[in-house]
Order: sequence, then C-alpha cells, then structure tokens
Amino acid sequence: MRGGGKLRVTVSGVKNAEGYELYMADGEGKSFVLAATLTGGTLKYTVGGLSNSNNYYFKVRSYITMGRSKVYSSFSEIQKSNVL
Repeated sequence: MRGGGKLRVTVSGVKNAEGYELYMADGEGKSFVLAATLTGGTLKYTVGGLSNSNNYYFKVRSYITMGRSKVYSSFSEIQKSNVL
C-alpha cells in the first residue's frame, strides 16, 4: 500500500555520462523496477507515495548514447533506505 512518505535520492555523477537510470525495489528480495531516468545534469530525484517505516532499495546505472543505442555501465551497489 502506497502512502505519503518520500525519499530524496542523490546520484553521484560519472564523468561523460549522459544520463542515469534509477531502479527501486520495495522490499528485500523484491524485483527492481525503473523509477526514473535522470538527464540534463539532474542528479537528485524525489520518490513519493511511499509507505512509512518500510525499507526501500535503490541501484543506479549511467549511460551514454552511441548512434541510436544506449551503452550502460554496470549497476551501482544496492543502497537501502527507509521512510521514517
């Protein structure tokens, strides 16, 4: 059940990256889903509608565009956070 909680996620920039894909899971062992694509130098994102006192897991990867295709980095380490 979604609630009124929010988390602000900050991504560490990577040199020459054109953008970032932020993935989120709403519990340990749950599947990650794309939460946001960050472009244009945006490195912060607020995820809303979260349940209070629940753990959330995030991972991110950067990308560049070559021709018509995106080339992705490997994923970051998974970070855990919770809404208080």
